[in-house]
Amino acid sequence: MPADGDAAVSDYEIRDISRLRWGVKLLWKFLNMHLKLDKLITKKFNGIGILLESCSVY
Repeated sequence: MPADGDAAVSDYEIRDISRLRWGVKLLWKFLNMHLKLDKLITKKFNGIGILLESCSVY
């Protein structure tokens, strides 16, 4: 990541990005474990949304 210029990213921003990424990874593991997302009939966004709404997790 650039250290200077318009696209400069601070250490704190990198930490926050990493924390958000880790949260998404943990959420995906939880959903995959409990909802068996790897065995879905569809991988489309709307299909997954309907599944999550029907399971009251969404």
